[in-house]
Amino acid sequence: MLFVEVNSRGTGYEKKLIEYVINNLNVKYVDVNEQNPKTLEFYEHQGFKIFKIDEYDEQGNHIPILHLELK
Repeated sequence: MLFVEVNSRGTGYEKKLIEYVINNLNVKYVDVNEQNPKTLEFYEHQGFKIFKIDEYDEQGNHIPILHLELK
């Protein structure tokens, strides 16, 4: 997951960070809280696609988590 300060969103930092982790750290998977559609849209725009959905987060809370893979 990628977390960016609210005041820094929309400045291009997100794209630079995701490009760095893809190109230098070989990241191919990310998780997104289903309740965060803007973040999902961002990752989909970067080429990620949903491949799995868990109805509960890792703590057992009913917070659907979308698992995305870079295609």
